[in-house]
Amino acid sequence: MVKEINNETEFTNKVENVDAPVNTNRSRTTTSNDLQTDFSYRPYNNLEFGFLIKVGRLEDSFPTTPTIIDENKINLRFTLSLLEKGRLRFEIERAELLANTNKKYYSF
Repeated sequence: MVKEINNETEFTNKVENVDAPVNTNRSRTTTSNDLQTDFSYRPYNNLEFGFLIKVGRLEDSFPTTPTIIDENKINLRFTLSLLEKGRLRFEIERAELLANTNKKYYSF
């Protein structure tokens, strides 16, 4: 991109297998895929604006009916660096998790 605009994009794949005693109900086999992109704009050395978008899916395939949770997140930030004093950062985030079940308990 140009000098003032940067982007960092990452894809994450996680697999987790937990084998627990039957009476604890904590066994799980989860697969997670996330895509996150973060744009930042720095018009001056001491000022930065940022925008982050993340989407993902987490699936637990251990139970007879798999549990699927979809995630989407948006984050806006503003950072002002104060010369030899520190920095001021303002951040706002919206995150949403959508599940395919009405269970009140998730093992992950």
